[in-house]
Amino acid sequence: MRAAAARGQRAGNPGLRARDPAAIQKLSEARRAASLRRLISEADRWLPSVHRLRADGHAWEEVVRYLNVRRGAGEPAWSEERLLRAVRRFQRGCMPSF
Repeated sequence: MRAAAARGQRAGNPGLRARDPAAIQKLSEARRAASLRRLISEADRWLPSVHRLRADGHAWEEVVRYLNVRRGAGEPAWSEERLLRAVRRFQRGCMPSF
């Protein structure tokens, strides 16, 4: 980094440094796509439980407690906000509403 700075080069994406709307949009879309791919790959671990519990009329708070009791080692704990974001993102990306 120091050698690049000495040559007059700056670190980072030039489009983002210049606040180019097209570069920002492209990065934003790439992040959303990566997030959706991750959700899809992990959906078999949490989505069936969410679907079943919500269909039975359980509150989101209860669903979160259920998922957290059954999460695997090393998996982050669910919060109600995180679960709702994940479900909404999943719905927008690939399936109808619950």
